[in-house]
Amino acid sequence: MELGYYFLSILVSALVTYICAPFIRKIGLVKQITCFVSTRSSHAGRVTPLGGVAIFLGISMTLFCFAPSDGLHSLFYVLGGMIIIFFIGLTDDLVSLRPMYKVIGQIAAAFLLVVFSKAEFLGLHGLVGVDLFPPIVSGLFTLFVFVLFINAFNLIDGVDGLASTQAIICSVWYGIIFYATGNASMLLLSCAIIGALLSFLVFNFSKKRKMFMGDTGSMLIGLLLVFQGVIISNVGYLENNILQTDNTLVLACAPLLLPLIDTTRVFIIRLYMGKSPFYPDKNHIHHQFSLLGFAHWKISAILGVVSIFAITIAMVSRDLNINESFVLSVFMTIALIISVILFAKINIPSNGSTFLGKGRNAYFKNL
Repeated sequence: MELGYYFLSILVSALVTYICAPFIRKIGLVKQITCFVSTRSSHAGRVTPLGGVAIFLGISMTLFCFAPSDGLHSLFYVLGGMIIIFFIGLTDDLVSLRPMYKVIGQIAAAFLLVVFSKAEFLGLHGLVGVDLFPPIVSGLFTLFVFVLFINAFNLIDGVDGLASTQAIICSVWYGIIFYATGNASMLLLSCAIIGALLSFLVFNFSKKRKMFMGDTGSMLIGLLLVFQGVIISNVGYLENNILQTDNTLVLACAPLLLPLIDTTRVFIIRLYMGKSPFYPDKNHIHHQFSLLGFAHWKISAILGVVSIFAITIAMVSRDLNINESFVLSVFMTIALIISVILFAKINIPSNGSTFLGKGRNAYFKNL
């Protein structure tokens, strides 16, 4: 299909989200569906977490309107998985579900995609010595990855714009790959995500019309990104592998390295402290920048650059052995994150004034 078709799908997704968001926000405020302002919150006032509803409407309406005939089967089950996650996330935003119930809902949505859309890892392409999976192992491993990344994406949604920015970068990258491989239905899904999130950012960064995407939005986007990542990872097993590399697994993982690294790091810290992995705290990477006084848009921009860097490393190293490429991508990304945080701490004057944020005083005040 022509590129104009996909630009139109981005526009429609953005318009639907933009038109629906004010009405959803008004309902949230009238019905007092607002975020509880706690010591972990960086916001004051009444903010509704129902932005994910507008995102869901933008993406689903675009898929309904533009779905190609040869991709209807796959997108039908994608919509089914979206609906399951939508109701689980919305329920959590309304009454706060226990983590166990959320995980059950995530498994149900992932199961639908794995079984009926055949979105499962065929293998690891030789990563850690594993090539093809037995069918049962393939299904179970894919379910685990879905749950892992849905929650990882949910956990990075801690400052304005961060989750949306990461998802847009990921979707642009995936969209480029789907365009190159001629996968029209998955390219449409990438475009729908990009349009909805670009529109949502207008409200997320707004002072007067602010909305959060909530668990409805973050889990929904996490599900769709993992689904696309699985599809891309299997390209290396196709005979007509137009990407001309066996490291498609690394290409699929690259834009998701930041949430994976952050979640792994936080879980290790919590377990080391004898707490539940789901115990809320301020140990996330974005919290480190926030304590240094960075504005939310700056945190989103910096960590967005980190994800672009991870994608670049994956592309540059695509001709290496998959183990070398994966290790290089992970450690270079970790090194960049550490370097940026250390650079920010070192270059903040003692008087607290800096172009980067509020400065050292804000950091030590919140320790």
